Amino acid sequence: MRHFILSMVLAFAMHAAHAAVPDIALPDLDGRPRNVNAFIGHGQWVVVVFWSHDCRICASEIHNMESFHEAHHGKDAMVLGITLDGASYVDQARQFVAKHHLSFVNLLAEPDAEVVPRFGGGQFVGTPTYNFFDPSGRIVGRKIGPISGADIEEFIAAFNSSPYAVKQ
Repeated sequence: MRHFILSMVLAFAMHAAHAAVPDIALPDLDGRPRNVNAFIGHGQWVVVVFWSHDCRICASEIHNMESFHEAHHGKDAMVLGITLDGASYVDQARQFVAKHHLSFVNLLAEPDAEVVPRFGGGQFVGTPTYNFFDPSGRIVGRKIGPISGADIEEFIAAFNSSPYAVKQ
């Protein structure tokens, strides 16, 4: 796992030096307009998870994001969910959030996945996808497929001790 973590750090290091906080307006699951820049770049790590209600891996792994969020929210990190279910499946997205007792904010994007590359992590491949933003708002990592909270913590620790970390 250590090799994976370090490869994520190195893969995004050059890109991260120039990336800006994404300015993307999306509604939450109640239809209220939100902007992802209200969450990213405010002094804490943000893990953005792209999911959909019918993704089996998402359903089996989303508890990892909830546990990570509960352990770190208000301190040094948080999770921001982006469901790719779109307006047609907003009820199913709400049911997913309720079923999995998700306390982190979830925003709604259309399933065409055109919004995913705007977050700076490249083309969309599938759900779940995780983008990692450092406390200054730079995208510094991406993971497609399942990941544990411990792996996220290891990635953050490795990045924070790397020469690419912004020293505050």
